[in-house]
Amino acid sequence: MKPKTIKINWELLRGAMYRKQSMIAQKLGVTQPTLSNKLSGRRSLTLEDLNQIALALERNTSDFLIETNA
Repeated sequence: MKPKTIKINWELLRGAMYRKQSMIAQKLGVTQPTLSNKLSGRRSLTLEDLNQIALALERNTSDFLIETNA
């Protein structure tokens, strides 16, 4: 039995944030370029970041996660 892994569904996350990055960055207490860097992979996106983004979007964190086989 293969172990399962959880990954961020980047396409869904970016789509949900379309035209909302500045507002979400402000709620997270970071600049829009910092948030953009996290979304593009140039900086780490933590689980806490993802939780805060989901909260700002009035969504569940799990909405942006997918389960895959390792």
